[in-house]
Amino acid sequence: MMKYLYGAMLVTVLSACSGDSSDSSDRHSVYVYDTDLFRSCDHPENETLQQSAQTLISGGVDVISSSCGQITGLAWPEVCGAPTGRINVHLIHRNNLVDAEPLGYKSVDRIGEVTTNYDAGVQGEVGYELIECNGGE
Repeated sequence: MMKYLYGAMLVTVLSACSGDSSDSSDRHSVYVYDTDLFRSCDHPENETLQQSAQTLISGGVDVISSSCGQITGLAWPEVCGAPTGRINVHLIHRNNLVDAEPLGYKSVDRIGEVTTNYDAGVQGEVGYELIECNGGE
């Protein structure tokens, strides 16, 4: 009987120690976005996803992965040269956030602050979604 009790206690202890690995990675990494938003009509200042990642890497930031994104909850004007809400999103190590911010990147947790920088109409809760990159980025 004691053998089964010890086995049950061992399983309980090991289960408690294992934790969820995704929670651990979430605590050690953060998604950031380039605060220079894409502009319509193939504006010359638009950075490709690779150029944006290279900016971070050149600044000493380890880029884990990169994706294209779209800010949601805002209406964007359809005028050439106006922001489109399209963003470059990068997953980086949380301890690199202090290096990314001076390069013009913010945590996506702060994406609602975009409304203070652009005259876009708020149409609900401001957030973002990952989208497919256009043009082979």
